[in-house]
Amino acid sequence: MARPSALTLHSLATFLACLLLLGMGWQAARVQQSLLDANASVQTGLELVTSLQEMQTTLLDLETGERGFVITGRPNYLLPYREARARLAAERERLGHLLAERRSDDIESTLARLDALIEQRLSIAETNIAVRESDGLEAAALRLLAAGGRQTMDAIRELLQAQEAQERRGLARDTGEAAAQAERARHQGLLGALMVALLALAAYSTIRHALTLRQRLLEEAEHREARLEAILEAVPDDLYRITADRQVTRLGDDGEVSPSLRETLLEHLGTPQGVVGRHDFLWHQADPPAALEVRLLPTRDGEHLAIARDVTERRQIERIKAEFVATVSHELRTPLTAIRGALGMLAQGMAGTLADDARSLVTVAERNGERLSRLIDDILDMEKLEAGQLVMQPRRVSLVDLVQRAITDNAPFAESFSVGLVLAPPLPAEDRVSVDPERFAQVMANLLSNAIKHSPAGEEVTLAVTPAVRGGGDGLEVSVIDHGQGIPLAFQSRVFERFAQADGSDRRRTGGTGLGLAITRRLVELMEGEIGFVSVPGEGTRFHVWLPRCQPPFASIKEERP
Repeated sequence: MARPSALTLHSLATFLACLLLLGMGWQAARVQQSLLDANASVQTGLELVTSLQEMQTTLLDLETGERGFVITGRPNYLLPYREARARLAAERERLGHLLAERRSDDIESTLARLDALIEQRLSIAETNIAVRESDGLEAAALRLLAAGGRQTMDAIRELLQAQEAQERRGLARDTGEAAAQAERARHQGLLGALMVALLALAAYSTIRHALTLRQRLLEEAEHREARLEAILEAVPDDLYRITADRQVTRLGDDGEVSPSLRETLLEHLGTPQGVVGRHDFLWHQADPPAALEVRLLPTRDGEHLAIARDVTERRQIERIKAEFVATVSHELRTPLTAIRGALGMLAQGMAGTLADDARSLVTVAERNGERLSRLIDDILDMEKLEAGQLVMQPRRVSLVDLVQRAITDNAPFAESFSVGLVLAPPLPAEDRVSVDPERFAQVMANLLSNAIKHSPAGEEVTLAVTPAVRGGGDGLEVSVIDHGQGIPLAFQSRVFERFAQADGSDRRRTGGTGLGLAITRRLVELMEGEIGFVSVPGEGTRFHVWLPRCQPPFASIKEERP
């Protein structure tokens, strides 16, 4: 029998090698698919467990928000409750999809029971919240105990935990199968060593590509670092890095960190974990003298970033600005007084009888001159208050008499808006307080002006003087009540801010500078009183000013009648 030629042997070896490669490839594909299926099953199981845990967390947030609102009555406890309700539907849908993928037994009956329990719990929560809002804490607490919310939540947890336990058993089974497949793949992979030579070229190409990519990423990182250094040099603030082991270094240069600043930063970090969120504080530097605004921010891995800004210069600018405003306001008063005097003389006919059109123009100019005068007075008062230069002259006076005088003084303004002013009985028998009568008249003018301008025509603004105790001190409270549209909820926190008005249209309709209530609050505080308000949109507003009663002896206080 003739011996096969080398070409035949080579061809046969090539053919057998190809068959071997094909067989190994087919087997590797089978093993890979098995591993992929096992991993997919494990992944789905993990997602299902996560979904069950997320739903339990959401239901816990819902229960916590509901109970917090019922116990405290604070609306901010409803935020987690509403967020939990918003997430619940999506999480329920996701859970249903995952259970369907896992082909769990009795999935429909399980989901139906879960939906019924969730619906029952939501209904109980809504009823508890409604009872708290309408009937108060006691009724809501009784309802909370008797409604069965805890029992329903326990049933939900039991159902979800049962599903989680079932899924974890499935995960253990799938993980075991994946481990067995991996072991078989390891043994079969030994045969793949024959393919190393064929894969060497591809490996070389891949390595070369990876090295090239790494070099490019390194160059980009260097460029980013250079840009960051340029930004740090351009930033006017000083930046400090506080490491997890509480080491403080200055960023942007190699400058040293002041020992006192390092100690202050570490003190404000408090615990070894540092601050949880942003933390701001003011630090005074001794040499050279400076005031620094410092902001601490957590970054990552227990590190913090501190930003220090010198505010000394800013305060000097603010002082110069305040002096400029005061100077300009004073300089405006002299020509404005002359203008108003001349307009008043023209309006009275001292320069001869004016035509109707001219008289109308003079009236408009006179009215706007008065508005400008009030604006200047308000600005000067605010600057004096902020600078602590406003002098108070307290007198022992009858509060009821002051209020009655305020009604008389502001009656013409109220009549121009077709609004009445009424002092409600009963009046306190002993109503002496120590105030500056002129400044108290300014307080009442501001409050009455706001109430009148925001009252519908034909309505009345009610004033009341009643005894009241604040902080253990005996005093009297003056209330100014209107029946207008009230103060919008979004604006109520800014009522006493400077230049604050509800909106631009409000300022155009009623006039004013937006300084009145800010000045009023400072004047009341200087008279050792308190001011506040209660407003319901659509129903009206009640501003109340509390002042301490005069207690004998009165040797240092001059008594007078307003």
